[in-house]
Amino acid sequence: MSPSPKLSNCSTEHVNKDKNMNKSRMSDSDWSTDSEAESDSEVPLDLTAPKAIKLEVPVFDAKFHPEECLVVAGDLEGRIQAWRIDEECSEAPKTHISVKAHADSIRGLCFAPSGKKLFSIGSDKQLLISDVETSSPILALQDAFDDAPYCISSTHEHIIATGDEAGVVRLFDIRKKNPIDELLIDDGRCEDTIKDVQMSEDGKYLIAISDDGTVSAYNCKRHMFLMESESMGTDLCSIATVKGETKTLVTTSSGQIQVYNYKGWGHPSDIIPGQGFHKNTNAKLT
Repeated sequence: MSPSPKLSNCSTEHVNKDKNMNKSRMSDSDWSTDSEAESDSEVPLDLTAPKAIKLEVPVFDAKFHPEECLVVAGDLEGRIQAWRIDEECSEAPKTHISVKAHADSIRGLCFAPSGKKLFSIGSDKQLLISDVETSSPILALQDAFDDAPYCISSTHEHIIATGDEAGVVRLFDIRKKNPIDELLIDDGRCEDTIKDVQMSEDGKYLIAISDDGTVSAYNCKRHMFLMESESMGTDLCSIATVKGETKTLVTTSSGQIQVYNYKGWGHPSDIIPGQGFHKNTNAKLT
């Protein structure tokens, strides 16, 4: 695993130079829906946290199943483990999968939308597709990358997007005879590690963030680069799309969350101030 990038403070000079940018803190009402407003008078739910899962080996990535109470994790020894969680959180999570999937550390995991397949990448440069119920490999693409992959995303049963340490963004179509070379869409535009990639739900667009502090957008169906933002002067960490895919959120090492209008990725429309804490990842809840 490559060493973690050095953290840097957000450049206030850069943020201030665009005087037309809305720098105000977003209020809760900006993100609320009518249904949320109607539920203000409801009694809060009594939520019970599931029992902790303790592992001896550090975990590099973890994901929740899209339909079931199942969580999967990939560790630094190349093992994939999954646990079923009791919906009432009254019992300890039960091990569902524990398998040595990669020769070296797991770099990223994601489920297919159906939840039937699990896609994984490792520093062994392998792309592996596994059956979630049996943990059996469906397809293993050896040497799928020239450099170690760093992140993976999919919103399609057969299309997978990845980013690697050399700044290369790839699409794989596992229905193709040669899925490795079919959809290479950006070979070296950026020389820094691709930290995260996110496909739109319709599979048309792909957003990628890089260690150089830029956000890039691609048209997946046309296999073409669309635009790249200027460097934001801080380390970008993760991506999420919200509000019906009209907004893209990018977390940063400085604690800020940058908000981009969808199809307007050249510059953030808003910045949500942070508390100085490194926001390494995020997850869309609703």
